[in-house]
Amino acid sequence: MQERILLHLRDHADHRESVEVPFSVSQMGIANAVSIARSNVPRAIASLKDDGLLIERQAHVTGVARKRKAYFLTDDGLRVAEDTHQDLAVRPLRAILPEGKTINATFGESPDVLPFPMRPVDIIRYLDESGLLDLRNLNSDLIERDLSKNIEKQLVTVTGDLPRVRAFYGRDRELENMVSLLEARPTCLLVPGIAGIGKTTLAAKMIEAFTHRRNLLYHRCQDWEGPRAFLDSVGDWLVEIGDPALSDYLAATAVPRPDEVVRILCGAFAEIPCLIVIDDYHKVADDVLHNIIRGLVLALPSTSDIGLVVFSRSFREVLPISDAVGTLLTLVFPLDGLDPDASRCMLTSLDEIDDVQFLQIYGITRGHPLALELVNRGASSATFHGTLETYVEAEILSRLEAAQKRVLSALGVFREAVPVDSLPDEPGLADILDELVDRGLARESDDGVYDVHDLVREFVLRSIEPRVRRDLHMQAAKWYHGHRNSLPDTLEYLHHLSLSGDHDEVALEIIESGQALVRAGQMELVEIILGLDESVIQPRSWCEVKLIHGDLLTLQGEWDHAEEAYSSVVGLAESLGKRALLARLQSSLADLMLHRGRTSEALSLHLDALEAFIMQKDAVGSVRTYNNIGAIQRRNQNRKAALEAYEKAEMVLLDEDPNDLLTGARLTLARAFIEIDELDRARDHAMIAFEQANGIDDALMIARAQATLGRYYARTDESDLALHHYSQALDRLGDLGDPRSAVEVSLLLGDVLVETNRSDEALERYREALAMAEANDYRMLIGEILTRLGDAATDRQRQAEYLNRALNVFRELGAKSRMQEVQMQVHRALTGRDFRTRAETN
Repeated sequence: MQERILLHLRDHADHRESVEVPFSVSQMGIANAVSIARSNVPRAIASLKDDGLLIERQAHVTGVARKRKAYFLTDDGLRVAEDTHQDLAVRPLRAILPEGKTINATFGESPDVLPFPMRPVDIIRYLDESGLLDLRNLNSDLIERDLSKNIEKQLVTVTGDLPRVRAFYGRDRELENMVSLLEARPTCLLVPGIAGIGKTTLAAKMIEAFTHRRNLLYHRCQDWEGPRAFLDSVGDWLVEIGDPALSDYLAATAVPRPDEVVRILCGAFAEIPCLIVIDDYHKVADDVLHNIIRGLVLALPSTSDIGLVVFSRSFREVLPISDAVGTLLTLVFPLDGLDPDASRCMLTSLDEIDDVQFLQIYGITRGHPLALELVNRGASSATFHGTLETYVEAEILSRLEAAQKRVLSALGVFREAVPVDSLPDEPGLADILDELVDRGLARESDDGVYDVHDLVREFVLRSIEPRVRRDLHMQAAKWYHGHRNSLPDTLEYLHHLSLSGDHDEVALEIIESGQALVRAGQMELVEIILGLDESVIQPRSWCEVKLIHGDLLTLQGEWDHAEEAYSSVVGLAESLGKRALLARLQSSLADLMLHRGRTSEALSLHLDALEAFIMQKDAVGSVRTYNNIGAIQRRNQNRKAALEAYEKAEMVLLDEDPNDLLTGARLTLARAFIEIDELDRARDHAMIAFEQANGIDDALMIARAQATLGRYYARTDESDLALHHYSQALDRLGDLGDPRSAVEVSLLLGDVLVETNRSDEALERYREALAMAEANDYRMLIGEILTRLGDAATDRQRQAEYLNRALNVFRELGAKSRMQEVQMQVHRALTGRDFRTRAETN
C-alpha cells in the first residue's frame, strides 16, 4: 500500500511548492488512486511521514472552497518512488485488450501496448485476483471517474464461486438487450434455461458489463441451503459497501422475516447502484427466501439503479411479472441453444469438419453450449453417437487417463467448490486439474478452488462404481471432519458420511451435534435422518436420532410428524431397558400433548417419565417434570395437586448441589409459585436463582432471574421495581442475542404496564414483542401475544381482529385448549362484555 501511495504521489511531484494543488494529492484523491477508504489514508501514510518520505500541509485543492490536507514527496521520498517505479517496470503484465486479444508485456512497456494511457498505479488498481488486467469493460472516462469521485463509498464486487468465462458465442444480442433494460430503470430479469445452456456464462458476462459501474453480487444457490446463506452473503456485501443494517438484523434474528428483510434491503438500495445476480434459483425450496425475492421484486420501483437477474432451470414464472395495477416488474428471457453459426465457432478443434458431420453434431447437441464444448475438447474421431450421454461416456470419460478419472470423480462427489487440499493425494495433481479445466470437465472459481458443472457431475456420478463412490464420499467426509468450522460444514460432513454407508457413525455424530443443529434451526438435518438405514444403526443410537428428529419437526411446527417420530421409538427404548432415554421421549411427547390440549395424556406421560427420572436419580429431569405436572394441574384448576408437585420439586432442589440446569428449573418453579400466589416461596427461589446465576457468571441466567423477579414485583404491586427488573432483563437479553427470551420478557413487561393502567405503553410493548416473534417464527408465542393485544385493546373491532388472528394461529398449531379459551374471548369481544383473562403459558 505504501509503495502504491509513493507511485501515485510521484506523478504529482511538480506541485510540491504550488499554492493550488490537484485533487489527486488530497486524502480522497489518494484513497481513490490506491483503492482504500479515505478514513484509512492517515494510517496508511503514518510511517511514510515518520521516515521523512512525504510531508503534509494545508493547501487550496482545485474545485474545493476550503483548504484541505495535501501530501507531497520529499527528496528522499521521490528517490524511493523512482526506485519502486524502476523495479515495477520490469515486472510482467498480462492484459486482455478491448477486442478480446490477450497480450504479455511488462509494466514499463504498458504505454506502448495499452489502447489508452494508464499509470502503473492505475494498472495495479484494476488487476484481478490472478494478476490479469481486463480492459474489455474499461476506458479513460471510467478511470477518470474513479479517480475524481468525492464520496467515501467504494464500488464493491463479490462474485463468490463464479467460474471464469472461457468462451462466449452467440449471446451478444441477448446480453446487449439485458444490459440496456437494466440500465434504463430498476428491473428484474428472469432467465430460464436447461442445464449447461450457458446461464452461468451469461451471468459472468453481465457482471463484466457492469464492472466499475455498480456494486456487484453473484450468488449461486445450493440444494441444501436455506435463506441464511443468501442473506449472509448480501449482509457481508452491504457491510463492505458501508451499510451494516442487514448484517446487524441477521445477527439478532434466528429466522429472518421476509417483509423486514425487504424493508432493510430497500433502504440500503435507495442510494447505491447495484446489480444482484442469483444463479441456480431452481434449487431453492425455502419459502422464506422465495418470499424475500418476491418482495424485493415488488419493491423495485421504489429503488434507484438496482438490477436483479435470476437464472433458473425452471421455466415456471416463479417471480411476480407485474404488480396489482399492471406495471411490468419482471421480464423473462428464456435461453435456447446456440444458432448454427455460433455452434460452428465453438468447434475450433474440428478444422476440417464437413457440413454433414456438423449437422450430425448440431442435431445431437441442438446448440447446447456445454455439449458443444465437451464435443470440441473430447473429439478424437469422426464418429458421433446418437445421444449426448452416450457420446460423453464413449468419447470423453472413457478416454480419460486413470489418474484424471480418479481426480474428476473425487471432485464430482462434492456438492460445492472445494480447495485442492480436499482431494486425495495424486502425483501431479495440479497438472491433472489444469488438464480437466482445459477440457471443460472442471471449473476453477478461485485460486486453488475447484468444482464441476452440475451436468458433468451427473455424467461422472453415473459412471462411478458404487463401491468407489462410497470410498470417495468417505474421503470427503474425512476432509470435512478436519475442517468443521461452522454448522454448515458439519452438515456437509454428515451428508458425505451418510453416503459412505457408515450410518451408525452418522447416528453417533447426530447425537453429538444434533442439539446444536436443532438450536440453530438447521432443517437440512431432517433429510439426512430420513436417509439413514435403521437396520444398521445400534438401537439405542436410533432412539436418540429419532428424538432429535422429533425436536426438529416440533421446531418446524410439524406436530403430527413430530409425534410420529417420538412414538416410533418409545417401544424400542422400553424394550432396551433404557429408562432415562424413554423418560426423555415421554417428556417430549407430553409437551406435544399439552400444546394440543390433551392434558390427561400429557399428565400420564409425565408421571411415567417422572418414575424413570427418580429411579435414575436424575435431579434435573425430576424437577422439570414436577414443574410440568404442576402446570398441568394448574390448567386443570387443581391448585392442591399443583402445590404438591411444586413442593416435591422443592425437596429435590434442597438435596442437590446447584448447577446451571437446576438453576433454570428453580426459576421455572419460582414463576409457578407466583402463578398460584405462593409469593414468599416465589421470592426465595427467585433470589436464590439470581445469586447462583451471579455466582457462575451466567449472563443469560441472570437475565432470566431478573425477569422472574420482575414478575414477582408485578404481582406484589411494586410496579417500579418490576419495570426496573424487566428492563434490565431485556437489555441483557438484547446483548446476548436471545430473541425468544426477549419476546417472553416483553410480554411480561406489557402485562405490568396493563396492570398499572398504562395501556398505550403496553400495546406498544406487545407490538414490539409481536414483531420479534414473527421475525423468528415463534408461532405459539405469536398466538399468546395476539391474545394479549386483543385483551388490552380498547376498541371492540380491534379486539376481535387480534383474537381472530390468535385463533387462526392456535388452529394451525392444533393447540385445542388455547383455541377454546380464545374462542370464549372472541365471543366476549363481539358481545361487548368486558374481560381481562390471562392465559397461563407453560
